[in-house]
Amino acid sequence: MTCNQRLLAALAMLGFAALGACIPEQNLPDPADQAVTATPDTQFHNWARGDAQIDEYDFTQAVETMRVFEMWDGNGNGVVGREEFTRHAFRVWDVDRSGSVEADEWKRAAASFYRSQQPYGEFGDWDLDADDDLGIDEVQQGFERTNLFRYWDANDDGYLTRGEFASEAFAAWDTTDNGMIDQSEWNQAIELWVMRFRRAPTT
Repeated sequence: MTCNQRLLAALAMLGFAALGACIPEQNLPDPADQAVTATPDTQFHNWARGDAQIDEYDFTQAVETMRVFEMWDGNGNGVVGREEFTRHAFRVWDVDRSGSVEADEWKRAAASFYRSQQPYGEFGDWDLDADDDLGIDEVQQGFERTNLFRYWDANDDGYLTRGEFASEAFAAWDTTDNGMIDQSEWNQAIELWVMRFRRAPTT
């Protein structure tokens, strides 16, 4: 290689390096996709710290490690908005994955998401077309009428932060409303809130 060829090669390399520094990173993994494909340990005993139950502190750590929040934060912007909340809550409420929420599914889910002291009406109030099941539009309208999102959104800013989400999710997983999550509650919630998000695309 001549001196001129070496000089041109060096200039080309410098130019490529400078160009590369100006190009934004592409094809970065989406946080929600990473959460769906991740396989963190979901075993109850690993989070109960030797107890027979999980308290809110243990739960918050588990939710963070399992990246549950990322599963609900579909656009990866660090908060969960109303549409994201509705879409993912519908998947949790639709236990049998039929594409609609039947009366028994609605009753269990509403009691859990609103908690016992919160009013959410009767199934007929939600079933606007009286066909004995709820589509996602009916669920969304039910959420709006009963202000469910505002129950979860502690500071009422229109978004759920990690802390708000973890606090309310704990209450939803604690179906007996005793301030602790036992093995049965954990197993049911893992299937509804974690495993199904890894098996199928978002509804």
